[in-house]
Amino acid sequence: MESPSPQKNAETSNTLEVGQTLTGRVKRIIANGVFITSHEGEGFIPLSELTLDSVNHPSDLVSQKDEVEVIVIDLNENNIEKLPSLRLKSKHDEWIRRIDEKGYHEGSITQVTITTIHDTLGAFAELEEGISGLIHQSTFPSNAFESLHEDQKVEVRISRIDFENQKINLHL
Repeated sequence: MESPSPQKNAETSNTLEVGQTLTGRVKRIIANGVFITSHEGEGFIPLSELTLDSVNHPSDLVSQKDEVEVIVIDLNENNIEKLPSLRLKSKHDEWIRRIDEKGYHEGSITQVTITTIHDTLGAFAELEEGISGLIHQSTFPSNAFESLHEDQKVEVRISRIDFENQKINLHL
């Protein structure tokens, strides 16, 4: 199967906007994601944007020619293929539902598990499966960063929830 031409994708990117919802069909499934085609053009859903839950392969969730609703999350205008990145709308809706269901809101205190420590960014923490946030290094009390380790449980305050981009900022 041919890859979309960079010129066609550049034209597609000009008509799309981040946050736009589209209906398309699954064109091709590969190990790390799904290619989608719609009247507005083509795009790619990375595996991480298909579901909140763990999945081995995209074909566990979708099949070729399935009709899906997606949200444009990045136009990728600087990539050579210029293929927009998409998120399965059901994943976006599920993320919001879980946030609401658990009562997570800005200012609430909750226990998280540290999943990854990044020297320059801070610590990524999981509130629950599929819901993660970042404790930015600049918000750490002095010497607290050095004492953190992966799999450690800590109490945090949710400082910001960005529903559109599915990002949560946390403070120790």
